[in-house]
Amino acid sequence: MQIHGKSLTEIFGMLPFAYKMVVIIGTCFFLFAMPYSLHFFFTAGIIKQVVEPLKFPLLDTQNIGVLDPAIATDGDQVIMAHTMIGANIVDGQKRIAPQIVLERSTPGCRSWITVSSAGFEPKQEPVYYPDAVTEVDKGTWVAETPSIVYDPEDKGREWKIFAYRYFWTGNHANTIGIAKYYNYISMRTAAQPQGPWSPEEWMLSANAQRPPVPYDKFVMHHINDLNASLSGMYFYSRPSVVNLKGALFMSLSAFKEQTDQLPDRVILLASADHGKNWGYLGTPLTLADAKLVGDYNKLAGGSLIVKDGRLIFAAVFGDKKSEGQGTFLINFADPLKAQLERDEKTGAPVVFKHLERNSVAASPTGGGFAAYTSLCKQGLFVSEFSEVTKSFQIFKTWKQPDND
Repeated sequence: MQIHGKSLTEIFGMLPFAYKMVVIIGTCFFLFAMPYSLHFFFTAGIIKQVVEPLKFPLLDTQNIGVLDPAIATDGDQVIMAHTMIGANIVDGQKRIAPQIVLERSTPGCRSWITVSSAGFEPKQEPVYYPDAVTEVDKGTWVAETPSIVYDPEDKGREWKIFAYRYFWTGNHANTIGIAKYYNYISMRTAAQPQGPWSPEEWMLSANAQRPPVPYDKFVMHHINDLNASLSGMYFYSRPSVVNLKGALFMSLSAFKEQTDQLPDRVILLASADHGKNWGYLGTPLTLADAKLVGDYNKLAGGSLIVKDGRLIFAAVFGDKKSEGQGTFLINFADPLKAQLERDEKTGAPVVFKHLERNSVAASPTGGGFAAYTSLCKQGLFVSEFSEVTKSFQIFKTWKQPDND
C-alpha cells in the first residue's frame, strides 16, 4: 500500500521521533485491546461458578459466623433466613449470642440485602423454677436454626418463620441442661417478609414438663403426645418447613437424652391448616441409618427441600473426624408415610448425591445443612464451620439437587 507514491514504511521513517512513539504505543494498545475486547464480548453475562462463601454486606463485620440457611420464595422475592452468631446489644449490654436474620436477594441471587430480624432478637430476662417464684438465673432467650416458608393461601400470614428457641444463662454450672429444659419451637407470621411480624407463638415442645410451669401454658402443642413412639424424646430442635401442594411439612431433630449433643432421629410432621395444628407422619431417619449409608457413626440432622414438586431430605451424617461430612440428598418414597427411598436388600437410605464439605480447611464441626430454590442459579446453599476463618460460613455450591 502506497500513499502519494510512498510506502507506509517510508512514511513512518519520515515522522518525528515523538510521532513515531505515538504510533508504536497506539499499535501496542490496539494489539492488547482487541483480544481483551473479544474476550469481554463473548463472556459478558457469564457467571463464574466459584464455590465460595456468601457475603452479607450489611451485617456486623465482628460476627462470629452465619449458618443454617433456609430459603422461601413467592415467585418474585427470594428470602433467606439464617442464624447469625455475633455481637448483639441485649438490654444495653454487648453480648455474643445467636439470632435470626432475613436476607432478600437481588435478581438471580447474585447478592443479598439484610432486611429484618423478624422479631427474633435476643431477649434478656430471668426464668423461674416450677414454683414460679424462685429464679433459675438471669439469661437470654435466643433463637437459631430458622426455617422460612411461603404459604400463599393463608392470607395475611403468607410468610412464616419457625425457629428453635431456648434460654441461655451463659454463666450457670448447668447452662446446657437449662437450655434443653427451657425450649420450644417458635413461629411468627407476616404478610410480607419486611414485616411487621406477628407476636411470637410458642408452637411446639416435647411435653408439658419442658418447658415447665409457668411456661408450659404458653405452648400450643406437645410433640410427644402425637405418637407413643415419641414418649422417650427429651427435646426437639432444628425445624425445617416446606410447603408442598398446600400442606406444610416439618422435620425436627429429636434428642433422646438431656446430655445428647446430637439427635437420635429426625421426625416428620405435617399441617393441613397453615401451621395451627400438626400431625405425626413418622420417623424417616435414625442414628442407625448412618452406618447403613457408609462409614458414618453420627447423625447431625438435616433439612427439607423441594425440587420440581418432589420432597427431598438433605441429611447430615458424621464420622470420627467430623460431626458433619457434607450434605447427603435422599428422595422421599412416600412423604405422607415419612418414608425415604431405601435399598430393598440392605434397607439403607438411598443417597442419590453427596455434596462434600466446601471449606479448604475442614473442621471437626464440619457442616452440610442445606437450602435450595430453583430461582437461585447458584444451586444448594450449605453452611459449614471453616478452620480458615474460625467461623461458620454459608457457601454457594453451584450443585443442583439432581442425580447427575
